[in-house]
Amino acid sequence: MLTVVSSPVPVPGCAAIRVRPPGDLGYWSVRDGDYELVPAADTYLRYLRYSRGRALGTTEKYAGNLAVFFDWCAVRQLGLMEAARRMDDFVLVLRNQIVTRPGRGVGQPRGNGRINHILVSVREMYKSSRAHGLVGEEAIAALFVMGQLPDLGISERRSQRFALRPRHVLRAEEQGDVNPVAREEFNALMGVTHNWRDRLLLVLMRHAGLRRGEAVLLLEEDVHFMHDSRELGCARAGAHLHVRRRTTEQGSSAKSSRDRIVPVDAVTVFCADRWHYERERIPAADGSLTVLVNVAGENMGRPVRVDQVNSIVSDLCLRARLERKVTPHMLRHAWATGLAGVAELDVVKDLLGHRHLATTARYVHPEWNKMRDAIDAAYVDTLALDDAAGADAR
Repeated sequence: MLTVVSSPVPVPGCAAIRVRPPGDLGYWSVRDGDYELVPAADTYLRYLRYSRGRALGTTEKYAGNLAVFFDWCAVRQLGLMEAARRMDDFVLVLRNQIVTRPGRGVGQPRGNGRINHILVSVREMYKSSRAHGLVGEEAIAALFVMGQLPDLGISERRSQRFALRPRHVLRAEEQGDVNPVAREEFNALMGVTHNWRDRLLLVLMRHAGLRRGEAVLLLEEDVHFMHDSRELGCARAGAHLHVRRRTTEQGSSAKSSRDRIVPVDAVTVFCADRWHYERERIPAADGSLTVLVNVAGENMGRPVRVDQVNSIVSDLCLRARLERKVTPHMLRHAWATGLAGVAELDVVKDLLGHRHLATTARYVHPEWNKMRDAIDAAYVDTLALDDAAGADAR
């Protein structure tokens, strides 16, 4: 039987912190105001990183969420059990608290979707704490509606309780449509670029559907642009890219957990070819294996970082004087939407690197005219109007 260990109350001032053991990229955890790791958070985040194989960036997001929770606990001097009982109060604070950290949403209260994301992290931490004996079953019952399994003669216990559904879930506002980048906007961005690296970066996201992390982690060995690539040990014909999950020196990695092969068009091949000759004129680039490298500054020739992609695209938006801000993911959305008009959804799913069709469906934004045409085409031969007119006449 699990023994419940008393959970000390952290000191106010909790924040996410990166823990980096020697020879390892490490993981993100939560420290309190005295720079002591919070045991429950640290146990869960280590489990998430090493036992579940989650990316370093995933632990960073979860650590940020848990830091908000444990700072609330610290200010009110609550242990894990008492905090679980007062989860309603925590939700109320989240709904009324103004975001002060830099970034999107600063100066505004959190939306319901963001609050739900924090609550998911907290509930998963509690489940981990229960497994490690840091809290009892009462804490889980305070967070979840519990069910009970009947006695099937396979356990010494008369019945077993299990979590049915979470108690604290807000009705999230419907996500607005992520408008794909229009062709005119993409052309405007391409028109204000100063080098072929930026043009290739835009094309990799808009014409090949790569995520920003996948684009910057693309190696030269992943680029197969010959008609026959068997000399390279690849049986795929035609120009294509091998998109593989990798981790940078900074610990960044692409979101997809599966490798995939993406066919590319002539525009991608042309931009990559031009960038290849431009890249050769950067002496420091010889030591970099990645396709995309920095073209200026103290990091010239070194790989482009994932966070640089947003800055590059934002600068291009300002130069192009677009009426709205374009993000890297909007370029990928545009690629997926264009594919959905000519290919089956399962094909789009595989090209995007998704596991589930439901995920792919969120990337598809059919135009109103196409929806109107679909209805007209489906019922062009209907006699419903004639039948209705005849019934009215009778």
